[in-house]
Amino acid sequence: RKGLVLDAQSRAQQTLAAHLHGEEQQTWQRLTQLRSDLSRLFLSGLEVRTPTAYKQAIDNLETAIAREEEFFAQYSKVAAREFIQQQVTVPRVAELLPRDGALVEFALIRDRGEKDAHYLAFVLTPDEQVTFVDIGEALKIEATIRETLAVLNDPRFRQDFQADTLQVDTQLATLYELILRPLEGAFQSCQRLIVSPDGELNKVPFAALRTSDGHYLIEKMAVSYVSSGRDLLRGANEENPTTDSLLVADPA
Repeated sequence: RKGLVLDAQSRAQQTLAAHLHGEEQQTWQRLTQLRSDLSRLFLSGLEVRTPTAYKQAIDNLETAIAREEEFFAQYSKVAAREFIQQQVTVPRVAELLPRDGALVEFALIRDRGEKDAHYLAFVLTPDEQVTFVDIGEALKIEATIRETLAVLNDPRFRQDFQADTLQVDTQLATLYELILRPLEGAFQSCQRLIVSPDGELNKVPFAALRTSDGHYLIEKMAVSYVSSGRDLLRGANEENPTTDSLLVADPA
């Protein structure tokens, strides 16, 4: 559902198509067409069909898609990886989490309109335990995010270093209390936190949030980001690196 995931899937499909030739490419084109046909069928609804005929049309397309995928996966490792990524379940994602890690998947839900929108969080740990928390009203959380970013981006920052740092830390602590404090019970024993934001949470510097005991979150655990928990499946069948890597970038 998240927009970033749609972009990632689009890039993956473009990469997949670029690596195919001959019969593999023809199979991929047929498969793409069948998926498009199924999407249009879902969107169009019954139209002039009877419910029985509509269901039969869906069944026929899903059977054809499954047949093409099975054939395709036998001849292309690239395709096989792409299909595996579609089979996302809690056990599969949990299996790929670091043993000392947790995944926090946020979701912005607007079921009853903008004023009643809420942010939800799902915390997944390697033992396949899922903790669900409604962390609160989106309007309140997003207002705090805006206030925090305004302080962080204030061009006058460091004119009075001590006062400015205190103000920033206060905002980062307030934001932590809102969005991560309610989840502490599910991830506080972890050393690595994988965050999948949604909505305005994409703008939050999670590693810099100020925890309840006065430390930045990065001092307690490593923080990394994914568009969605399904992203963990992308490298599941690839060779593991044999060395650690250090990446250095110049922010200017």
